[in-house]
Amino acid sequence: MIESEPIRRRKLSHEVLDRLLGRITRGELAAGEHLPSERDLMTQYQVGRPAVREAMQALERMGLIAITHGERARIVAPSARTIVDQIGQTARHLLATSPTTLEQLKEARLLFEVGVVRTAGRPT
Repeated sequence: MIESEPIRRRKLSHEVLDRLLGRITRGELAAGEHLPSERDLMTQYQVGRPAVREAMQALERMGLIAITHGERARIVAPSARTIVDQIGQTARHLLATSPTTLEQLKEARLLFEVGVVRTAGRPT
């Protein structure tokens, strides 16, 4: 079978992000631990500093790491509060840029609440 979809190029930072996410997911990098230095990551993945920095900024936006100037980035233990805050910020941004999004957010809220109720109702 011949596929007609073109092969998409990916940015190096996306590759670095995927590898770091994998390490976090597998538990190789645990909450509270420091990530390797930018220089070490550049050497490990054979990429430039911009790719490493973009990947780390994406991890920070996801709430998975904390970046402090002058220190190595640290893995953050995710909390429900952090996740809810991120969703809230995204929802506010969506509403500010596209008022028609309100109906979509209402639908998403309903689906989320129904899912929570179903989960809470399951015997443990």
